[in-house]
Amino acid sequence: MTDVHPILVPREIVNADSVFVVRWLVGDGDVVRPGTTVCEVETSKAVMNVDAEAAGHLRRRAAEGDEVPIGGVLGYLTAPVDTPLP
Repeated sequence: MTDVHPILVPREIVNADSVFVVRWLVGDGDVVRPGTTVCEVETSKAVMNVDAEAAGHLRRRAAEGDEVPIGGVLGYLTAPVDTPLP
C-alpha cells in the first residue's frame, strides 16, 4: 500500500451530483482491511455503503452530515496512522 490512499465517493452513483455522509462505521484512526465497510452515504434515492479498497488506518475528512461531491474525498487510509494528509 502507498502511504496515503483516498476513500472516494463512488462514481457509480447515477443521477446524483453529491451525497451526504450518514454515518461512519469505523472510528477515526482505526485499522481497516480491503472490503471493510467504512461509512454510509445517502443519495436522493438510497443509502449506500462505501468500502475500503486498501488496508490502513482510517483518517476521516468528511463529517457525518457533510455533503460530498461524486468523486470527492470522504477520508484516507494511511500507514502509519500519523502520515501527513494531502
